[in-house]
Amino acid sequence: MSDPLQKLVESTGQAESTAWLALESNPELLNEFARKVGMVDRVEFVDYYGPGVLDQKPMAFLLLFPCSDAISEFRLRQDAEIRQTPNYLDRSSHLCFVKQVEDFGNACGTIGCLHVCLNTQGAMDDTTPLGSFRKSSSSKNPEERGMLLNQTDAFKSVSDTAASSSNAQTSCPDRDGHDLEHHFVAFVFDPKTGHIFELDGTKYGPIDHGPSAPETFEEDAWEVIQHNFLELEPDSLEFSLMALVLKSEEED
Repeated sequence: MSDPLQKLVESTGQAESTAWLALESNPELLNEFARKVGMVDRVEFVDYYGPGVLDQKPMAFLLLFPCSDAISEFRLRQDAEIRQTPNYLDRSSHLCFVKQVEDFGNACGTIGCLHVCLNTQGAMDDTTPLGSFRKSSSSKNPEERGMLLNQTDAFKSVSDTAASSSNAQTSCPDRDGHDLEHHFVAFVFDPKTGHIFELDGTKYGPIDHGPSAPETFEEDAWEVIQHNFLELEPDSLEFSLMALVLKSEEED
């Protein structure tokens, strides 16, 4: 049986050996990218405006936030605390966590999208490039996983195509331009531990936000996002939040 990753390379061609293009916070673009690499058709990314607005229960979240001084300082303190906690990463070693290695460029949207799909039960097909990547990287550490992803032309080519799509609502930043002033992080529910984890490839490791349940994940994750992000910049309009949900019956 041929490798799904190789099939994707053959269909997309070789990607340019340069920094990845930035994906905007746009469900249409995220769905375009994620479906091509292995997200199942029965789920989709949608804009999220708060608890109770959607008919479907969110399975995961993807947050874009401004890299303000207040948020950056909070995140640095949080990362330092995690590094000082003995065996902190043991609780999340089973998750598919990908480090955003140096050569990625502005790939945090792509990595956040992959973190959602790779770590949300029922979000991906094991026979696809995503499934192949998860299997081939299962014995690797997060940095090795990041290096593998960065060297996998299939993912980069599809991501770059989505980033430069005509469906984009903003102009795509230059490939080798300056670092952007916004960043993506993913929030997933882990059924093995029953906890919410924040996945950010620039961090030391997954951040454990404590216990939850499928029935309360939306409210619990929303509380974490409010406390750790929104409340730090209460007047900012630069946040954007998307949820991964089951598609409604009307869309099937």
